[in-house]
Amino acid sequence: MKKIFAFFLLLGVLAVPLCASDWDTTGKGGRGGQLSPEIAEKAWMEFPAYQPGTDAGVLLTMDWVVIDAMADPETRQKTAARLAALLGAPKTTPQAKKFICAKLYQIGTEAEIPAVIPLLSDADSVDDARLFLERIGTESARQALREAAETLSGRPFIGVVNSLSLLQDGPAFAKIVSLTASGDPEVVRAAWRALGNYGSEEAGRFFLERLTAERKANIWLESAAVRCAILLRENGNVTLSEAVLDQLTCTFRSLAGRKAGWKARWDLFPSALKNDMAQEWIDSEDPVKKNLALSLLAPKLEAERENKPMEIWFREMMGQNEMLAREAEIWFASQPKEKVGPFLLGKMKAEKVPSVKIVDLLAKLKFYDAIDSLVELAKQKDPECWSVALRGLRGVCDPDEFDLRRMLRLYLEVQDPVQKDLVSRTTAAIAEKNPNAETRADVLLVLIDAEPEKDSAEFQIQVLPLLGRLGTAKVFALVEKSMNSENADIQEAAWLALCNWPNAEHAALLWKRAETGDPAALRAFIRVITIPSERPAAEVFADLKRAFEKAVVPEDRLLAVERAKAVRTLEIVQWLAEMLDDEVLAQTACVSIVELAHHRFLRQPNKAVFDPILQKVKDVSQSEEIRQRAEKARLGM
Repeated sequence: MKKIFAFFLLLGVLAVPLCASDWDTTGKGGRGGQLSPEIAEKAWMEFPAYQPGTDAGVLLTMDWVVIDAMADPETRQKTAARLAALLGAPKTTPQAKKFICAKLYQIGTEAEIPAVIPLLSDADSVDDARLFLERIGTESARQALREAAETLSGRPFIGVVNSLSLLQDGPAFAKIVSLTASGDPEVVRAAWRALGNYGSEEAGRFFLERLTAERKANIWLESAAVRCAILLRENGNVTLSEAVLDQLTCTFRSLAGRKAGWKARWDLFPSALKNDMAQEWIDSEDPVKKNLALSLLAPKLEAERENKPMEIWFREMMGQNEMLAREAEIWFASQPKEKVGPFLLGKMKAEKVPSVKIVDLLAKLKFYDAIDSLVELAKQKDPECWSVALRGLRGVCDPDEFDLRRMLRLYLEVQDPVQKDLVSRTTAAIAEKNPNAETRADVLLVLIDAEPEKDSAEFQIQVLPLLGRLGTAKVFALVEKSMNSENADIQEAAWLALCNWPNAEHAALLWKRAETGDPAALRAFIRVITIPSERPAAEVFADLKRAFEKAVVPEDRLLAVERAKAVRTLEIVQWLAEMLDDEVLAQTACVSIVELAHHRFLRQPNKAVFDPILQKVKDVSQSEEIRQRAEKARLGM
């Protein structure tokens, strides 16, 4: 109660001066019509000297002066003229000029344009001035903006160009088109954005011709063309609008451009025909059309959703209609797991090979009752069966002793090397859900220590590679001890554990082993040194080069080239470029170079180095996707 009383007391104290100010300046009830001539004239004299931090009451009074003037055409004209005259007064502050422009925006006419024009040359006031001219919109206002565009640069120039485009100024169109060839990326971007504000026949023809001639991705051109096509349709020029959109949806455009083009087509299509069009798009081989239709049409009426039996939802999810299947998956994922979990588990058990959709849903729902069934499926000899089951276990299991005990038993039971390796990876992924990296292996270590066969060589040989994937200090102590075992097989298992290590902490040991000719250690060394870390890039590059030179078989050299994309330096790009003439390494080098080129902080400062390399990638690569990505990177997209 004390806090509430204090709040209302404070509110009352604050309200007193506010109410008094309102009475003094605007009359009781906030009506500006009760301003006295003396108060108004005093405000006229004082507000030109206004500075930030001084009393803003004078500006509030001038607000009402302008509002009062709106009621009478003659007073409005005189007030606007008096405001405009103050723009040229030497004592008028920049802040007051901004205020005057804002008021002229409300009551000004063409007569005030000459007084506003000088403000276009001042970076602090250019935006206020051009907005006033935009609102007036007469030929003299347009001419003032055109002349300003000839003398301005930087952000003020970009703003004036945008104003001309919003006014659909025909004479400025050719000038703005010429700016798309500027050497300044900011000017180019602003020019395309401005061109997109035009919805004229001239603009539509320009975009159609430019898109037809430029059969490659250009995100600025495409973005502007989409906006123009929408404006053309709004202006009644349907034929030209559709012709522009036809060009935008070609497969060689950027993904963003194609999405925008198809979305514009959808929005402009008659509502009565959208359902038929959606079904046609869903059946399309074009993934952009298909996914757009699915995303737009997936929601249905809530009543239909609630009244539909679960079995019907399931049939739709497993059916061929992608729109219905997607909606059904969303529905199942949104339901309480106690409601849909047993139903989905029963369906999974009835299948010889578990459905990925069902398994993914059970994992998303964290339906723990499915774990035992998934473990049994993971024991099967059919790779298709156990790979899906392990995918589900990775999602649903927690890093506690209950779930990890079941995963350890599964790991020890399966014999197929590929299957065992995937179980090992899945078990490690579950243990890594523990956010504390230093204790991720603790649960498994306790479970392993409780195994009756923990001291047998066969058991140690099995569990060491699994523990190596978790890479904690306790695991390394065990691995290091096993490296000195009298049993050669245990020693090899310990080295395999080190090869599975999740980081470069023990890269030096791997390299020492690799120098003896162990290919597994060399591949592990290449993998761990290229995992992102705080190591200087120059050191990583040096390690990668010596591993590359050490590699004997092409597969290991290809691995080094492929992993090089994680080292984001210009030196690594130039090193990869040397391989573009190598018949074995070229295609992998192309992929790594393109990946590196899409890191703007690396590409932009080194554009002169990247451009010829990316051009060569385009010439060498056998992949259309890589060639397109190289071109986009070269264009800065």
